[in-house]
Amino acid sequence: MVETKIKEIIKQRLDEEHYYYVECWKKEIEILTEDVDETIEFIKNKCDDETLLWMSEVFEEIIEKTQSKELLQTLLERSNKVVDEDDRKEILQEVGYAEGHLNNV
Repeated sequence: MVETKIKEIIKQRLDEEHYYYVECWKKEIEILTEDVDETIEFIKNKCDDETLLWMSEVFEEIIEKTQSKELLQTLLERSNKVVDEDDRKEILQEVGYAEGHLNNV
């Protein structure tokens, strides 16, 4: 379910004018934080590199909202597997930013 919804939002993001990106981000955050276990499963097993790159725009927000160390770890592990070096660096940078939103309780 996460896969279908996220790909639909990313397609919408690509099709619309840039000033609609905030609405797409809100939808992505909602989808990716609704069921953290499902999101983790999606990222581990079904998320292609391009989708991960687009999702990286909201990593900070999803980690801030979920406070999930497991999700953060999954993002890090999956990001390290991205084939394109430039994309991998960009995604890992976003993972680093997201890490700063994890409260150390």
